[in-house]
Amino acid sequence: MKNKEIVFPKGSNESSIFGIRVSQAREWLFIGGTVPRDANNVVVGKKDIQKQMTHVFDNLRDILLEGGFTMNDLVQLNVYLTDESHRPAYFELSRKIFLNNPVAQTVLVVRGLNDPDVLVEVDGTACIT
Repeated sequence: MKNKEIVFPKGSNESSIFGIRVSQAREWLFIGGTVPRDANNVVVGKKDIQKQMTHVFDNLRDILLEGGFTMNDLVQLNVYLTDESHRPAYFELSRKIFLNNPVAQTVLVVRGLNDPDVLVEVDGTACIT
C-alpha cells in the first residue's frame, strides 16, 4: 500500500518498536476476532497451532478480499494466543506473511478463548489509501 510508512521512536530502528503511519486513507475495514473455523463453523486443526494459525490467516485474507482489500492493506493486528509456547511459531509465520509489508502487532497470551479448541484469535484493521 502506498501512503503507509513505518515510524520508529527517535534514535531507534528496533524492528519490534514501531508504528504505522497511513496518510490519505479512503476506506477502513475493522476485522473482529477471527478464529480457525471453516465454512461449516468447525474448528480446523484442533490442538495444532500451525494449522490453526494458517487457517486464521486464510480467513483474514478471505475477509479482506470480500471487503475489497488485500493483506497488504492490513495496518494493525491484535493476536491472542492461549499458550506462551505458541509465540515462536506465530512470529515465524507472521514474518513470512508480512516480510515486505510490516503491520503493527500486539501479541497477547491469554488464559483462554471462547472455545477451548481454539488456540489463536486475531482481530485487526486495514485501510485503503
